[in-house]
Amino acid sequence: MDDIHLERLGGMGGFGGANSALRSTGALSSTQLSDNDRRSVESLFQTGAPSDPAGAADMFRYRITWETEQGARTIEVPESAVPDTLRNAVKDELR
Repeated sequence: MDDIHLERLGGMGGFGGANSALRSTGALSSTQLSDNDRRSVESLFQTGAPSDPAGAADMFRYRITWETEQGARTIEVPESAVPDTLRNAVKDELR
């Protein structure tokens, strides 16, 4: 088991919140990542979430949960820190 679960949150409409009608989620296996993307994700979990860029109030954030044999770890990061492969795995759905 080495799965990555994603949630896109925030943005101008506050998508993904508890009362939001739109939910943006995705999942993929870490084996689907290129070596470069895997290193990027590992770095996010090792160094922690980078700070939000200036003017980030209406930008998306991603909650990334990485499930491994050692357990699940979750971080929340600004969209600018998320590799394209992960961003592209997220799909919108109405609740």
